[in-house]
Amino acid sequence: MVGPFFTGKIARRLHWRWLRYAVLPGVCYVAAVCVATAQTCPESGGQLVLNETFGTSAQADPLPAGQTSYRYANYACPNDGEYTVRTSLDSSCFGNTWHVIPRDHTPGTVGGNMLLVNGDARPGEFFRQSVTGLCANTAYEVSVWALNLLQANTCFPTIQPNLTMRIESASGQVLQEINLGNLPETTTPIWQRYTTVFSVSQASATVVVRFINNRGEGGCGNDMALDDLQLRQCTACATSPIQIPDAFSPNQDGLNDDLVIFLDPLISFDLTIYDRWGTVIFASSSPNTHWNGTYNGQPCPPGNYTYRITYRLGGPTDPAKPFIKTGQVMLLR
Repeated sequence: MVGPFFTGKIARRLHWRWLRYAVLPGVCYVAAVCVATAQTCPESGGQLVLNETFGTSAQADPLPAGQTSYRYANYACPNDGEYTVRTSLDSSCFGNTWHVIPRDHTPGTVGGNMLLVNGDARPGEFFRQSVTGLCANTAYEVSVWALNLLQANTCFPTIQPNLTMRIESASGQVLQEINLGNLPETTTPIWQRYTTVFSVSQASATVVVRFINNRGEGGCGNDMALDDLQLRQCTACATSPIQIPDAFSPNQDGLNDDLVIFLDPLISFDLTIYDRWGTVIFASSSPNTHWNGTYNGQPCPPGNYTYRITYRLGGPTDPAKPFIKTGQVMLLR
């Protein structure tokens, strides 16, 4: 077949090797769940804040402006530096070297789309997604499903996309960055889920999730599909009525001699105090048990000490969702 489907890419596939392969035992295939990274919400589920599924067949249009620097391809097999949005992929792409993908990843949809990306000849960002209205000091999980479009052992040498997922604040501060590694070549299409967790320091914050392909050399491969980019809130928004002093002075004068933390209404509570070397010097499961500034019966030196509090509140707050707060308190003498 001639035309835009084969421009550029077909010239790089000069060493095709056609072999027969059996399905590998113990490997999760198209309908299976494969979690590729372990940084996930500490509890199952979580409120869904973002769910980018790339629409349905009736909405297979170019991405909104600013989401990618790649060119939109209004055909099934994008060339280098191009992308398209499709419900499925047949066997016509680049001499049958791409997988046949009968449907997108999104469970329970009919005519759902996926993002098909042909890696550029230069490494760099190829997709971004902005999210706003996040809570301060609250954990969020971002995840995406991805697969390598190239069938294993159909050409040689091959290039595997190598992805980095970076979460930044609106000002460009990096909140979290994780290298997802290579998207592996497989004999049948395998969707894998990649995840990481981050938090922001300001309420109503805007974050930008960036996907970067670290591969840029020419050759066979460097092609991928993405679907179901999600952002979930792992813990309840940290807006609870908690009062923690900035400093206390255990000098036995009857004023601020103990570190007292106020929480109401309370279901559970765990407090840990660390010194500057990370040693646990105090722990309590009750807000009524206060730190008096000692460790093993000896007065601790003045300075800053780090605390971590995990707690659950009663009232209208969902008791299944914990609050986590960290910070520093100054010990004065």
